[in-house]
Amino acid sequence: MMRVRPSTGQIVVSSQGRDIGSVYLTVGVIDDRFVRVCDGVGRPLERPKKKNVRHLDLIAEPRQEVVDIIESGRCRNAEIKEWLKEYDIPAGERDDQFNGQT
Repeated sequence: MMRVRPSTGQIVVSSQGRDIGSVYLTVGVIDDRFVRVCDGVGRPLERPKKKNVRHLDLIAEPRQEVVDIIESGRCRNAEIKEWLKEYDIPAGERDDQFNGQT
């Protein structure tokens, strides 16, 4: 996996912290070091998590239609949850995948 370059609409996975292995959508860029991330459930849009980009791995580049929805302010938690569904990895498989094992 590659490190994150701060950009809205990216699908990322946490590589550090208590939330290691959690999949998020970047919903805002604070600066070159920090982004705001949400998952639509535990971290809704109303309470995004501030995350250091060094603690995130990029798993999908932003899709323009997703970026447009986020930037327009029309984004909903249900949409984020749906967008992330295909990237969700069962907890028992996360550690192996993110440690380079299969």
